[in-house]
Amino acid sequence: MAENKYSEMSDEQLLVEKKKLKSTKLISGVIIAVSFLAFVLAAVKNGMSFLTFLPLAFAYLAMKIQEKTHALEATLNTRGLE
Repeated sequence: MAENKYSEMSDEQLLVEKKKLKSTKLISGVIIAVSFLAFVLAAVKNGMSFLTFLPLAFAYLAMKIQEKTHALEATLNTRGLE
């Protein structure tokens, strides 16, 4: 669905989205790393419980955000905008 949204955008709009892409990748990468670290630390310290798996939900959401950035990158590459 996101691919269709990006394919309908003009080149100028895609370049504006590209500027946001770098910070989005960095933020989602940090969220994923911190979430997995929190999961491991909670599992070691408290054992397995519902709250142990809560950080993984945040990691999943961050991975979904990264999928959207991959769709944007694919559209940029298709149009030859770098």
